[in-house]
Amino acid sequence: MASGEKKTALTLPPARRRLPLDHIVVRDRLRPRDPAAVANLAVSMAENGQITPVMVRPVRMDGDDVWFELVVGGHRYDAALLNGWTHIDAMIQELSDAQALMMEIDENLVRRDLTPYERALFINARLSAWAQLHPGRVERSEGTVMVPKRGRPGKGAKFAEFLGDTPATMGFAEETAADLGLSQRTVENAMAVARGLTPAVHAKVSGSPLGKNEGLLRQIAGVGDPAEQLRIVEALTDGRATKFADAQILAMGKSPTKPPETPVDLALKLFQKVWKGAPQTHRDAFLHWLSGQSMPKGWVLTKGGADD
Repeated sequence: MASGEKKTALTLPPARRRLPLDHIVVRDRLRPRDPAAVANLAVSMAENGQITPVMVRPVRMDGDDVWFELVVGGHRYDAALLNGWTHIDAMIQELSDAQALMMEIDENLVRRDLTPYERALFINARLSAWAQLHPGRVERSEGTVMVPKRGRPGKGAKFAEFLGDTPATMGFAEETAADLGLSQRTVENAMAVARGLTPAVHAKVSGSPLGKNEGLLRQIAGVGDPAEQLRIVEALTDGRATKFADAQILAMGKSPTKPPETPVDLALKLFQKVWKGAPQTHRDAFLHWLSGQSMPKGWVLTKGGADD
């Protein structure tokens, strides 16, 4: 094959084929499929057909049979099985392990239902895949933690840029932001959360309402002492605190200062005291007077019968 033919082969788009489902291998996915979403998609595919193909890569040959690994489209694959289909439309592309992982991560990152915590985990996983694709542009910090290398890339990056790869001037955060439509600050904050939380804290945050609060996650990740970080999260997850400052005080073995009572608090407390101590005749008189007053929007005071 001539050199020109080789170049053409490398730039061919993925091939679209209809593949047997039993020839597609599904490994452990980064995010479990949602059964409700699969059921809804199965109905749509049964009524309208499969609009978007899944993405697969060839992994091995067994005689004349070719086997594939699912890269993108787990919900579509499960929906096809649920409908009793034997085949599915797929785009076939030669991909390395790192490229396949990157595509799966990006499929999840473009979803709008991710919590800030889930987004942080996926962006951190993307850094691992990105590091395999660009080994000269990362360095290791504290033994195993990969950090995007600062400064200008090496000469080899210029050649990659010429071939249409990542622009040499782009780092991980900038490239990820551009690929996924996020701000660079969002990417950097996500990395800080994923790498700043200790394993014990990750276990506490995963699946908890705390994963939806990006501000709290960033504050917790900024606590350097692992034991203190865990105590703060325990105070936030067991209901003893709702604010980071209060949780931090509790983590130090102290009690947070109660905020001063507002005029509304004082008026309500006074009314409750008078109402509890008033006989029924006094309560009736008060309600009769109140019924003739202008009520706030949405409020109505009516007198019901004995059975109401």
